[in-house]
Amino acid sequence: MLGWELPPFFAGGVGVVTQNLTAALANRGVELVFIMPKGPEGATSPHMRLLIGDVESERPMSAPPAPPLTEDQVVEELEPGKVVVRREPGGAILETWEVPSLLGPYAGPAEYEARWKEFAGDLRLGVEAARKRQRRVPGAPGPTGTAPPPKKKAGPLYGPNLLEEIDRFANRVVDLVQAEGIHFDLIHAHDWTTFPAGLRLREATGKPLAIHVHITEYDKTGGKGADPRVWAVEHAGLHGADKVIAVSQRVKRQCVERYFADPGRIEVVYNAAEGAKRKPRRIARRTPTVLFLGRLTLQKGPDYFVRAAARVLEVRPDVTFVIAGTGDMLPKLTELVAELGIGDRVVFAGFVGRDKIYDLYEHADVFVVPSVSEPFGIVPLEAMQSGVPVILSRQTGASEILRHVLKVDFWDVEAMAERILEAVSYPRLRAEISRRAENEVKRLTWADVAHKTEKLYRRMLDQPPPPR
Repeated sequence: MLGWELPPFFAGGVGVVTQNLTAALANRGVELVFIMPKGPEGATSPHMRLLIGDVESERPMSAPPAPPLTEDQVVEELEPGKVVVRREPGGAILETWEVPSLLGPYAGPAEYEARWKEFAGDLRLGVEAARKRQRRVPGAPGPTGTAPPPKKKAGPLYGPNLLEEIDRFANRVVDLVQAEGIHFDLIHAHDWTTFPAGLRLREATGKPLAIHVHITEYDKTGGKGADPRVWAVEHAGLHGADKVIAVSQRVKRQCVERYFADPGRIEVVYNAAEGAKRKPRRIARRTPTVLFLGRLTLQKGPDYFVRAAARVLEVRPDVTFVIAGTGDMLPKLTELVAELGIGDRVVFAGFVGRDKIYDLYEHADVFVVPSVSEPFGIVPLEAMQSGVPVILSRQTGASEILRHVLKVDFWDVEAMAERILEAVSYPRLRAEISRRAENEVKRLTWADVAHKTEKLYRRMLDQPPPPR
């Protein structure tokens, strides 16, 4: 399995989905090898034992001093192989290989180039520091004082742009699999940055490839277009894979209409909710609180939330609106709040980690998801688990399967404001929605998602379907 993030090192819902899916598959006895650009070193998991093995050997104390490092050697030193083995009591295994990288989710080529410039400057400072450490690297004298045979230079690990980095990751994946002699049955690649690696591995091994589409470039821009370079990578993955897993019918339509993919090779497997983490709702509030939680980007629609807040405050000036998250729209949103004259009723909470989001739910009376284009959306499920009524955009994949939520179109600010007013003004309505939503979300389990995914695996391998 190929991906780039696992909790606690992640930037969005893809990491949460990947973590829960791998855990549920492991519980079914599926053995996984997970390869990623940057591994979750030091992470722990409540459902799997996590072991981290650093295969980089240290120079023995008795060895002669190593010569000063060159810049090329320092780059090579930044390539440690990391093996993370998670073992269930029943024997299921998940190995995670760390491939150092500047890749990050939701970053486009322009943002990546900025990261590269920063890294290149830090690298030269690192050379001097590394020379002082005098650590042994490939090519330095061994314990006997003789240097090993010259090794072909690996070249810079980090390319000057995102697409080059994706290509390097693809090559590195193939090298790791071949060098370690890893035996596997099929390849499962998550999101566009790993599609080239999946295709390269498929070509090298002849194993079938399933790609998992969690989001498309069109979703990130709110349907306003796509970077042609990203589109080309997504298109190649969709046309080169044996199977495509889409997280909603909405995503499947995008794949067919925007990328001309074969609908017969696309299967929809909806996401699920994590295990219940609801705290007792013991917060006594005199005034209602309405919550937005997510990245402050065009895709998530936070500006529609702010405009709806202004309409609500005309009727209920006692309501508090909390915006939790960071993103490129933050300056615009603060200006909009000031322009609308609602700064005293809007709280910008900043980034909130996974360990704190349930504190937010505990304080919220209503949770609003005004997304312009959302492939699925995990946060409404979390809010429902926490007993918080949800107002959900119809332009989300989750709206396809959720019944006990209040649905609106993201652009209909008036309807959004009306639903908020209804939820904060009628406690009995709020309680009934919460009760039904909690029961509904209990039926959306990762065990079911894993069962459907394993069935797809077996069809790809022409094997009998798995037991429930």
